[in-house]
Amino acid sequence: FARHILERISTSPEQLSKSLEALKAYELIQQIRVVPEAAYMFKHVLTQEMTYETLLRQKRKELHGLVGRAIEELYQERIEEQVNLLHHHFSLAENWPKAVAYGRQAANRAYRLSQFHEAVTLLEQAQARLGIGSLTDHPGV
Repeated sequence: FARHILERISTSPEQLSKSLEALKAYELIQQIRVVPEAAYMFKHVLTQEMTYETLLRQKRKELHGLVGRAIEELYQERIEEQVNLLHHHFSLAENWPKAVAYGRQAANRAYRLSQFHEAVTLLEQAQARLGIGSLTDHPGV
């Protein structure tokens, strides 16, 4: 996760720095990049999963929506590079219009990169969110 996204959604920048330092001191996260922007990752996937599961469902939705909007703002110039991440966050935020729009863009990007299985999966997810039948129901699609 990128620090500048955390800064964008944080209510207290001072507390954010302290919290990140404490998490590093307890060896729960590690900094994986400094330049061009600081980024961190959980040292263990179980720590990440446990942390995520302790959040209330509504709070998780809220946070995913905030992260999605922060990515849109921070990467306006390079939004194409972020469509998979935006699809992921807006899906978990249950912001269906944006999830579907970014899902379709991610599918088109995957198709252009010859990642056909991923493209079909993304399109099927978009169709499910729109309440449309599967691709096999519409052979011309």
